[in-house]
Amino acid sequence: MIKHIKIAFLMFCFALALLVWGGWHYARYVQSLSRGNYFFEKTRNIKSVHTFVLKKANQPSLTLVQKDNLWRVHEADDYYVDFAKINAFIKLINNTQIFRADPIHQSAEAKGTEDLVIRSFDENGKVIDEATIMTKRPQNKFYEAKLNNLPYIYQIIGNFDVSVAAMDWIKMPLIAIPYAEVQQVVANEYTAYRRFRTEELRSKQQNNSPQIHALFQQLWYLSAVDVKNANHIDMQKFNELQKYQITTFDGLVYVLSVLHNDKEGYWLTINCEQEKIVSQNAILKLKENRLFYENWLFKIDDNSGRFLAGFEL
Repeated sequence: MIKHIKIAFLMFCFALALLVWGGWHYARYVQSLSRGNYFFEKTRNIKSVHTFVLKKANQPSLTLVQKDNLWRVHEADDYYVDFAKINAFIKLINNTQIFRADPIHQSAEAKGTEDLVIRSFDENGKVIDEATIMTKRPQNKFYEAKLNNLPYIYQIIGNFDVSVAAMDWIKMPLIAIPYAEVQQVVANEYTAYRRFRTEELRSKQQNNSPQIHALFQQLWYLSAVDVKNANHIDMQKFNELQKYQITTFDGLVYVLSVLHNDKEGYWLTINCEQEKIVSQNAILKLKENRLFYENWLFKIDDNSGRFLAGFEL
């Protein structure tokens, strides 16, 4: 009888050990299948992606839509996403790797706070991937995430400090013209000009060096708080307060108009023309600037608007 009990006990211990070993082996198996794999495996085929929707808690969602092979911000009247910013985001999608995966019912990491949801869609509106990124905890160098309702918590490698504010995705500053590249500035009745880059811009009327550096410092940091397509806004309700014509040494001419009305505040139109073309780089800049400026209006904050409207050479 005792011998049978010992045998049963040994068999129980063996079965228990086998069960523990099996659970451990399964967990290792799950991790081995996941570790080093790409998290957004389906979305990495970026040609099939038509839309990204980004959402954070208590904030409006952000929609990035691909039209005519260019990415646009839906919440900014379909204005273009800055090339550098969309390239960085796609690089994040392409390069995010899985460090480990744990079944949710076994994982303490499942208690993380949801921070960012990324959804990708094809051109028919079908979801490709839906990822929930948890708030990164100080003691963890990885982000914790869930994907497509799979029963795992993933630890992923990447930087998911991603903004969902529409204006953070468009080109900033709006117009970055280095002072060293400016040959002439015309504003209302004043003209400032120089023949060489080493000279200071001088007023043709007074032959002195105007305090024009402040103008270009303001333009260098100028950002938009809203963007509208010109077809979606009534231009007749605005008054033009100031107009600038800035000519660069490479032959490009930037025409800036400062518009205002009491209800809408200050808006800016920017057009890029050519006086002469002296380099291939200038041709590329002209093409890009026309894409980003032509037929668009940019709302600017009141302080910037008052400065640009009242500036005199």
